[in-house]
Amino acid sequence: LMPQHFLKKAGVDIKDFKGKTAGFSGSHDATIALVKSGSYEAGVLNEQVWITNKMEEKLHESKVKVIWRTPPYANYHWLAHPNIDIKFGDGFTNKLKKALLSFDQKNPNQKKVLQLFGAKKFVAASKEQYKDIESIGRKLGKIN
Repeated sequence: LMPQHFLKKAGVDIKDFKGKTAGFSGSHDATIALVKSGSYEAGVLNEQVWITNKMEEKLHESKVKVIWRTPPYANYHWLAHPNIDIKFGDGFTNKLKKALLSFDQKNPNQKKVLQLFGAKKFVAASKEQYKDIESIGRKLGKIN
């Protein structure tokens, strides 16, 4: 969704690529492999996946390279079903949110989770941060 938006904004049409449509590899690691093999001419992935693959020496930068980074936007959401307070008791959603927002790198288990996201901490997000994403999704026909 967002990569397609940024490409369009830069004047790049998906139809110019092999296959003429945006593909979905199934995972960020698979995207790297598909670009490396030449099956995809370009791909989009989370920067943390790129960093992890680079640290683990899984990249061959003669075959894949970073060509652009998106501007920051709200990403990786934590979600809870609306009935979670009914199942676990009043206020559970707030307790869960408070627990996630309190993750600290000084706690070894919490540090591991934060590292998986390439984060130093989790932060609260507001509905306003998603208005642009929703608008873009509607323009691209990804959201009805």
